[in-house]
Amino acid sequence: MRIAFHPAFDDAAALADQYWRAAHYLGAVGDAVDVITFRTNLPAPVAPPAYLDQSLPARSGEFVRKVRFEGPSAQLSPHDLVIVWKAERRRDAPEAAEHVVLDSSMLHEGDLWIELGARLTPVSADARAKAHARLVGAFDAAQAPIANLFGSGPSLGAIDWAALPPGVNIVCNSLVTNLDYMARIRPAFIVAVDPIFHAGCSRHAGVFREKLVTALRGSDAWFVAQERDAHLYHAALPEDVRERVIPVPTRFGLTPNLDMRRRFCFAATRNVLTLAMLPLAAHLAREVRCYGFDGRAESERETFWAYDPSVALTEELALQRQAHPGFFSLDYQDYYALHCGTVEAWIAAMARRGVNVRSATPSHIPALAARGLPGIAPASAPSRGFTREIARTYARRQAQAVYGAVLESGWAPAWAKRALRGIVRVGKRNVLSRGAPEPPAGFW
Repeated sequence: MRIAFHPAFDDAAALADQYWRAAHYLGAVGDAVDVITFRTNLPAPVAPPAYLDQSLPARSGEFVRKVRFEGPSAQLSPHDLVIVWKAERRRDAPEAAEHVVLDSSMLHEGDLWIELGARLTPVSADARAKAHARLVGAFDAAQAPIANLFGSGPSLGAIDWAALPPGVNIVCNSLVTNLDYMARIRPAFIVAVDPIFHAGCSRHAGVFREKLVTALRGSDAWFVAQERDAHLYHAALPEDVRERVIPVPTRFGLTPNLDMRRRFCFAATRNVLTLAMLPLAAHLAREVRCYGFDGRAESERETFWAYDPSVALTEELALQRQAHPGFFSLDYQDYYALHCGTVEAWIAAMARRGVNVRSATPSHIPALAARGLPGIAPASAPSRGFTREIARTYARRQAQAVYGAVLESGWAPAWAKRALRGIVRVGKRNVLSRGAPEPPAGFW
């Protein structure tokens, strides 16, 4: 495949930004790409910007060999794919078999980069079967009466480690940076699913991966990630830890998949607790205890939730807005309301399967606050307004799940998928033509 970037580059900072993004995302696709063309008179960038993964030059040799530079006014030879890195220039992009807009000012730019790479490096049936067998074997080896789940909220610092019940332990995200916590917890599973904070091209993601390697080498834990991210972890992680990665497919679903032995996938959600940690725990124990899933007070509508300072990559977090500026257009309140609704629904589904979920540290998330262990102070009950917000966002999520499931299904005929897309497009035009504000990202 031949790939070109559009428009041409006349700014060294913009060229360095896109060049090293491509080194991360396209450098992981192997032989799927033959040529990557940048139109510019500027010299090739030597080092990535401070906000991108600083390990990229050391692992980008194959990518560099595929790069071609042409003059900014050069007529591009035929390419299979043109990446439009400025969304407003999509209309004057040169002819190609396919065009993809990957503008860092877009909310889902990180997801779109990853999905492009996943499409170029499809997972074979044999590789998926091996990952499934690895997960089932891990389930068999880790059964326990209690599964302890660890988030990254400030309440981690108040845990009485001596009173931690024995069981199978699951940690997420940047907990791997605190080696003292890791030594106390000794997790059976480490989970990370975020496209920019963990699998992405940012400095934060690069440092997370460095810490992940240390954690895997110092434990017997498995690392569980989304299958779509597998090619990126394979490229970024050293060979000795790659076999500790279990990539799991993610599919649309109305409820969590609590039978992963039979059906190998996660149900898509927007948070690591619901996407992976609760479903994994349901296969391991009949009681699940949640630590460090603090959420946030209902009044804190304009900020994201807080983190235990000992697990937050503070310096790297400060650079994330430069690495993925579009992500910070996220509607935090919409995200949080949806998360609260999904946690409630997922816990209820687990209860129907005989799995009891309790909160072992204080939490503002209503479903966890209502299920605190003895001695855990409950948070205030949600207001009627927030309860309605939770219901609205979760209802939208269910509609999106049905829409996505139909489009990715093998049973729905092509004409039905076209008709469904058309109905959604017409609905979007009608809503926006009435002067209504643009709905939250992902609404359609």
